[in-house]
Amino acid sequence: MLKGYYLSPDGHKVNLIGYDFDNYITLIASCSSIKDKRFLDRGVVIEGGTEYYPWEELYVQVNTGDIKVDDLRVEGEKTNFNAEAFTRIGSIIRGMKSICIPQREKDFYNINNMESFGSKSVYTYNYFGQEITLVENQIDKLSYSNGDEMLILEDVYSEPVPMSKNTSTQRKYGLDLTEFSRTDDLSVDGMDFFLSKDIGSDDVYSLAEIVERNPDKSYAWLKDRFYHIVNDLELWKKISKRIWKHPDVVAFDTETTGLNITFKSITGQGDQLVGLVFSIESTASEKEKIKLKNLFGDPLYGDSWYIPIKHKNIKNIVPQQEVNKFIEVYVKPLLEKKEIVCHNGSFDAKVMFIYGVKINLVHDTLIQLRLSYGAENTLMKLGLKPNAKRFLGRDSFELSDFVEGKWGSGDVTFADLPYESVKYYACPDTDSTLALHKLAVKENWFDKWGMRRVYELEVAFTLVIAYQEFFGHHVAVSKIAKLRKQLQEDATKYSNKIFEIAGYSLNLRSPAQLKKLFFEELGMPILEYTNSGAPSTSKDAMKKYLSYKDEQGNLMYPIADYLLKYRDAAKLLSDFIKNIDTISTPDGFMFSGVKQFLETGRLSVSNLTTSLTMTRSRNISPLVRGTT
Repeated sequence: MLKGYYLSPDGHKVNLIGYDFDNYITLIASCSSIKDKRFLDRGVVIEGGTEYYPWEELYVQVNTGDIKVDDLRVEGEKTNFNAEAFTRIGSIIRGMKSICIPQREKDFYNINNMESFGSKSVYTYNYFGQEITLVENQIDKLSYSNGDEMLILEDVYSEPVPMSKNTSTQRKYGLDLTEFSRTDDLSVDGMDFFLSKDIGSDDVYSLAEIVERNPDKSYAWLKDRFYHIVNDLELWKKISKRIWKHPDVVAFDTETTGLNITFKSITGQGDQLVGLVFSIESTASEKEKIKLKNLFGDPLYGDSWYIPIKHKNIKNIVPQQEVNKFIEVYVKPLLEKKEIVCHNGSFDAKVMFIYGVKINLVHDTLIQLRLSYGAENTLMKLGLKPNAKRFLGRDSFELSDFVEGKWGSGDVTFADLPYESVKYYACPDTDSTLALHKLAVKENWFDKWGMRRVYELEVAFTLVIAYQEFFGHHVAVSKIAKLRKQLQEDATKYSNKIFEIAGYSLNLRSPAQLKKLFFEELGMPILEYTNSGAPSTSKDAMKKYLSYKDEQGNLMYPIADYLLKYRDAAKLLSDFIKNIDTISTPDGFMFSGVKQFLETGRLSVSNLTTSLTMTRSRNISPLVRGTT
């Protein structure tokens, strides 16, 4: 638990306790004196006097760009908080976290390059005399002093304290991080190896330009990594033989022209494979051999290898007409027989389906992160690059660094990038994936978070997701017009039946109008209530009415049956039929996106809601079928 205080320039003290969840920091603020309390809360002027909310503690949450505080009110009027004070507290905390980059770390320029990545867990950063220490990217100690103004926080490792809010809503104040945006303390020492290697174009920034545009990042660690682009088939035969004999996991990644990977990519539609990336960690005997024979830099003993498949500005390993044969002979055996570790392996599995390869995915660092640190902080970013920065201290090049604006919004794809850009973007991905996995094994995340069995199931399930997303579903487009007509007729028929019982027309999408009809006018019994305590007309409530029958076996409340059938028809019309042109290809194929990790433990599906199309109606099931 963090404990400390903020001291304003005029001497007012605010006590702080709380927790750092990386993406946000929750705090409880309190004051030891009435004077300090009035500094934060100036009350509400009512009938010539000032009234105050009787708080002892305030809930405060520091986010990326704002700070939220309990929305206290007196007789409906907002208390007059000291917005400037809260803004300063949030800005100092968030600003100090934002300056934590490798170049500002103590002894950064004295790092022993032989030190294994991830072996260091505590990092101390200095910013013009201000100091902050992080453990696993969370505040361990923060010391800020500017004249008479101070903010001190330190992790005291005490028993957990509940972070209770006084109100269901919070007031938000923007942060001012200008003070923490200086870069004149930074140096690009160690990154000059990029400056003469890469020539940019009008459409693509060179590595040298990216380094200059990002003074807050350090790519110096890359100079001691041995990365190779392999476009010589004979060399790859030797490397692949070494990978085949390797006794441990193999890190793998793919580079593509985009994210639209489906079975249509097989025939050249959609996005395509551009290159393959592999990494292995040298065994102890290999490391000794490399050292004794000075084989540093030898392509056979690289840290990562990139195999260009479909590049425009780099020689590809084989001509395009020979790619399928190359993958079949020199890649497929490795991916199907070796134990593979990926980051977001579901995507790489889809890509390799294009060539009939079924990856033997045994480990996935995205899932490792989600079930460990991500289980404690569900807002944690699971991308490879931010976590390479967090756990390994490695800054990485982003695709968006290479172009002006958003990557993918223009005509440039990964196939257009020059040699050095490809090498230093692609190769670190498998290198960092392997390093993250080794860290998870070393620190035993699997037992530490009790996730071993769930992890195995989630890794296996990610391949099911890949299959579903790759092959999709097929809809009989010739039957759409008939189905639309049938659903429109059903919606009209059942709405008219409801109107006939009611004696007037009403909005069947309005809970208020339905409640008035059902419970006030028709006198139907209330079988369910909403969370707010109001009578419910939900689907579950309507189903319960179907069990009420008279002596002849007829429904006592047929209007409930009509409403259910109307809702089914209307839902399919609005969610499926109406959007069929946007979620289906002209020949009837639909490809859904599946999000595996929701806080509820369920899945979310975009583009095509499988449960909707497969189970909601007798009309839809014959229309949609899975492809195999």
